[in-house]
Amino acid sequence: PEVQRVGRVPIPGPPGEGEVLVKVHAASLNPVDYKQREGGLRWLLEYGWPQLFGFDFSGELVALGKGVSERVPKLAVGDEVFGQVNGLRKCTAAEFCIVAADVCAKKPENVTHVEAASVPLVAMTVMQSFHCCFRTDTDAPGPTATGPRVLILRGSGGVGTMAIQLSKQMF
Repeated sequence: PEVQRVGRVPIPGPPGEGEVLVKVHAASLNPVDYKQREGGLRWLLEYGWPQLFGFDFSGELVALGKGVSERVPKLAVGDEVFGQVNGLRKCTAAEFCIVAADVCAKKPENVTHVEAASVPLVAMTVMQSFHCCFRTDTDAPGPTATGPRVLILRGSGGVGTMAIQLSKQMF
């Protein structure tokens, strides 16, 4: 707490080519966020302080950068979207955030912003794990004639819960 503070930052923008400006309605914080806050990744990342945190978001598109309409034609100003910022850019704990348009998906109407913001990082972690574990090349473990067998231990956290749900749908 002594290293955190709430403050005002200017609204970022305008969005660059292929980017959108999102008014953030909800964001989730993950272990990577508190590890960065504690300086645990300073050997890997070079950044100054103060720093904004957050990778996952859900909100409303308020501006489109150049080329977005052509690259992601389904997105328009006013759409409710959710997603995860690219790479090491962090910003979703702020009221507004600029993100790449191709990391945005339209938020389903039956899902709240809070629910949508809780999905991206854990879902990507699970999908990357499944991709690594269930490759189809002959040198790696993968699907058999009866399909892959999945055992998820300690599935009560964010990633484990998502792994259980996705494995039910995928395998």
